[in-house]
Amino acid sequence: MRRMRMLVLTVVIASLLVVASMGSAFAQETTVTVWAWQFPADCAQASMERFNALYPDINVEWEIMGPGDVYDNLLLALSAGEGAPDAVCLESSHLAQYVALGGLLDITDRALPYYDKMETAKWVEARDEQGRIYAMPLDSGPVAIWYRRDIFGNAGFPSDPESVAELLDTWDDFYEVAKLVKERSGVYMFADPGSSDGRLFEMLLWQQEAGYVDRKGKVVIDSPKAVRTLEWLGKFHKEDLVQDTSPWTAGWYAGIDEGGVATIIEAVWMGGFLWSWITPGSAGNWGVVPLPVWEKDGVRSSNDGGSTYAITNQCPEEKIEAAWKFLEFFTADRQALVAGWRLLDNFPSLMECWTDPLVEEEVAFFGEQKYRKVFTEAAKKIPWWNYTKDYSEMNSIAQVYLTAYNLGDETDAQEALTQAAAEIRARTGRE
Repeated sequence: MRRMRMLVLTVVIASLLVVASMGSAFAQETTVTVWAWQFPADCAQASMERFNALYPDINVEWEIMGPGDVYDNLLLALSAGEGAPDAVCLESSHLAQYVALGGLLDITDRALPYYDKMETAKWVEARDEQGRIYAMPLDSGPVAIWYRRDIFGNAGFPSDPESVAELLDTWDDFYEVAKLVKERSGVYMFADPGSSDGRLFEMLLWQQEAGYVDRKGKVVIDSPKAVRTLEWLGKFHKEDLVQDTSPWTAGWYAGIDEGGVATIIEAVWMGGFLWSWITPGSAGNWGVVPLPVWEKDGVRSSNDGGSTYAITNQCPEEKIEAAWKFLEFFTADRQALVAGWRLLDNFPSLMECWTDPLVEEEVAFFGEQKYRKVFTEAAKKIPWWNYTKDYSEMNSIAQVYLTAYNLGDETDAQEALTQAAAEIRARTGRE
């Protein structure tokens, strides 16, 4: 009996020591400042109570601003040598720029245990040329087709996901269906501004592993695949098959909410936007199918966006451990990530989340479809892509030539992209 009491006492003491170590990891209360935009902050709120229970000595102080303001203000703070937060949320498209600037803390030793647990593509921009790691992947953006069941039905097509996936097997099929949808119902197939921001063009290139640069960093925006893609998009603009509205504007929202477009070609996070604020009244009218292919046996996957968390090089040494605990929890804790996924379709880069029971849930907003399965399958096949530190400049150059082509410039697609490639090479110094 005495031995049993001693054993119980030992277990109790050990448990108390574990709890004490979790709650007293820091000599004093520590505040970690985090810059982010609303979406990742909202997703984090789903698990902040649990984070606070695990780390009662860490206070998280959020500063919420638009993504563009995060990037501009961070550049200013890094240039000034002061004013940066302890941690920051950065989209993958902008991450490499800050890695190249030396503005982020090297977290290689801390991040390596998670390297094989994250979607592989997410590490490309997080590393420098020596392979050192400067950010932790948060979410990925696998792409699929969001479609209106009611519009397809009204146009005389089947509306269940299996039939629609077969109907939209190739991008050529997608084009032919678009003509019939417009003819029969007067509805545009999707929205894409003639004054292009390049995002849809990039998604379609990513599907073909045909971006701005190849694996050696050479400019390939004028490749045959890129030309084919621009010609395909150009047909929709020239034949009035696309709604000419810019994303994230009132006209774009209205086109989605009022049934002005039959599909949206976009990433997984679009789902949370649809049901939470863009078109909450259209429950049951939406479905999701994989991307069409460009050729037989092609990849039915692409990516758009995705984010990371990083620690800035201005984080005081005594706060680095607390900042890391923030990064680790919100990028590598399965429970926290699944909570954000359920709340707003913030798709985890942590691959173990992809087998969570959440994936098998039927969702009423999407006609009782297990729509998350479409994205978990797509995430397993996202082709290689590198935004590079020059992404913002390359994108801004491409926009000029894409817009000119869409709006009827006499230049053909090959010439437009040849000119774009030449300007990118000249301004970035790339081959």
